[in-house]
Amino acid sequence: VIVAMVGRDVAKVQCNTCGSLHKYYPPKKSPAPRSTTRRTVVKKSKEGQQVVVESLRTKTPRAAEGSNPPRAATEASARAARKTPSRRVEAPKAPASLERWNEEVRPLDNPDVRRYSPRETFDPGELLRHSKFGVGKVLGRRDATKIVVLFREGEKLLVTGLI
Repeated sequence: VIVAMVGRDVAKVQCNTCGSLHKYYPPKKSPAPRSTTRRTVVKKSKEGQQVVVESLRTKTPRAAEGSNPPRAATEASARAARKTPSRRVEAPKAPASLERWNEEVRPLDNPDVRRYSPRETFDPGELLRHSKFGVGKVLGRRDATKIVVLFREGEKLLVTGLI
């Protein structure tokens, strides 16, 4: 919903999602579609035979006719791409906190675990059920109003004992 205009331009709108007033930002323009061309190259193999290689090549649309990117920038990015080594991506290992949680907390999980509330107080070794993090074990107190709790995702600092 348009709330304010400056001349013929929209200045402020009411958000349909949250209902508050925001500065108007025009929608982003979508990039022009890229076209592809087929490229055929004849190469010689190590044995001296001719090999035909076909590939698809994409063309990027130009902003204006005759406007080319600076040659130095194009060459620099090509050099950087050649220098970048390919790296193997290994499956992430389970963090130590998850292994610790599986040993200490998981066997003790039951439906009678107290729900976490910032107004409640919890002692070290006690289990609690958090609405976002799930079941956790209180490891200790950081100070009078904060406890350290071990959840599946790791240790979290929670507020406790507020009135």
